[in-house]
Amino acid sequence: METEIQLLMQAYSRYVSRAHTAFETFFEVLFALFSITLGVVLSFIDIGIMPWNLKVFLIVLAVDGVFSAFALFIVFAVIYDSRKKRALIVKEAKNMHSF
Repeated sequence: METEIQLLMQAYSRYVSRAHTAFETFFEVLFALFSITLGVVLSFIDIGIMPWNLKVFLIVLAVDGVFSAFALFIVFAVIYDSRKKRALIVKEAKNMHSF
C-alpha cells in the first residue's frame, strides 16, 4: 500500500510539472512571437522594404494576438486536463487511505 501511495504521489507531481511547463512555455512563445514580429517589421521599415504604416503594424500585432490566443487555448486545455487528472489521483489516494 505504501508503494502504491508513493506511485500516486509521483503521478501527481508529474501532472503538476506538466501544467507548469505548459504555462511557462506559453509565455516564452508569446515573448518570442512578439519580439520576432516587432523585429521583422522594424527591420523592413529600416531597410526601406516597407514604409511606416500604423494600420499595417496594428494588423500584424492583431494577427500575433490571434496566434497567441490559440496558443493560450491549448495551454489552458493542458492545464485543465492536468487538474482533472490530479483530482482523480487525490480521490484514488483518499480511497486507498480509507481502507
